[in-house]
Amino acid sequence: MDYSKLLRISLLIAFVMLILAVLTQARDTDGDEVDDAPHSDAIDLDADNYGIPDDKDLDDDNDGIPDNKDLDDDNDGIPDDKDLDDDNDGIPDDKDLDDDNNGIPDAMDQEQYDNIDGIPNVKDLPIYKYKKTSSDTVDEHVDSFDNKTQEVDGNYQSKYQDLLEAVSNLRGENEHLKNAIQDLYNLRGDEINKLADSVWDFNGYISNNTDLISANQIQLKENRDKISKMEKIIQRLAVLALNGLTIEEYESVAEGLGRPECDTYLTLDEADRRIGTYKKFSSASEGYCDSTVTKGATTSPRWKGAGWYRFQHPAGAKLAQSPPGFDYCGTSVTGWSNSTLPDTPGVSVDIKICFDDSEDNGNALDCWRSNEVKVTNCGSYFVYYLENTPDCRWRYCGSN
Repeated sequence: MDYSKLLRISLLIAFVMLILAVLTQARDTDGDEVDDAPHSDAIDLDADNYGIPDDKDLDDDNDGIPDNKDLDDDNDGIPDDKDLDDDNDGIPDDKDLDDDNNGIPDAMDQEQYDNIDGIPNVKDLPIYKYKKTSSDTVDEHVDSFDNKTQEVDGNYQSKYQDLLEAVSNLRGENEHLKNAIQDLYNLRGDEINKLADSVWDFNGYISNNTDLISANQIQLKENRDKISKMEKIIQRLAVLALNGLTIEEYESVAEGLGRPECDTYLTLDEADRRIGTYKKFSSASEGYCDSTVTKGATTSPRWKGAGWYRFQHPAGAKLAQSPPGFDYCGTSVTGWSNSTLPDTPGVSVDIKICFDDSEDNGNALDCWRSNEVKVTNCGSYFVYYLENTPDCRWRYCGSN
């Protein structure tokens, strides 16, 4: 027989029995000779011996401060949120291995022997199920529930008061807003009425003066037309005075100065229309034509159809008075006239216009085709009544 092995087994059994004896020993935590549950049928319902059952005791540490407002549960003078030794055993909580100071390490006391009956939880569950629950534990749960209830009730009351104040403030703001809207509505009504009165008065003024305004506008236009005509007559008479006209000649000129063509005319002032401007065209679509019927050519930029025209710079001051030649003046067949122009302002005469289709001057083609037009002396310039050219590319040339 191996006695050493038997001795070791015997010592192990003795150690286990000792531990079980300690764990199963009845305890009287508050010293009132009533064992703590669950080792006695008489369960201690007043853990602090203060005369108040635990389920109604709202001050567990009897310091005169309700538990839900007590910031120092162990009455050691250190607030709970800064107390690093809750059980006041001189060992900081983070290093204390026996929180309840019962001589049993927390690892065994809390996890294996919660009810301190010496039976591990894994085996004790079927029996513990039918045992009485420690009154201290029940009391702690009741106190915790009461504390939570009071805390919730306090929060509810606070939130309810805040809500009442918010509703009251909202009602005040709503009333203020209603008053502001009413003031704005009243102000808007007054302003609208004033504006309506002003519009009504203005409409009445316009209605009463419509005929007068219309008559004044017509008279104003007539006066402007008269002033414009007088300015032109004065300018032309000034030119005539420089030419040394007699009184009789002034009178005859004045009768003709009011000719409408001298006041209303179109202008031919394209630079390529001037005599001497040459360009050889390679296709029928090139070059300009003084006609609205172009037959594939392009109408001159300033040509607007038959009417009174005045030649102006850079095209020249009058219709060309000598044959321009072929492919000049921005076209192929060029228009010109060597007829005598009227010397007297206000006088209108007929002249002959020729169309030059010759590349060499001095032959019959210089006046290949011709037609008659009117020309009027307007004092310092001439105006011509020009028709659409007989064909395209045909154009009237200008010169100085």
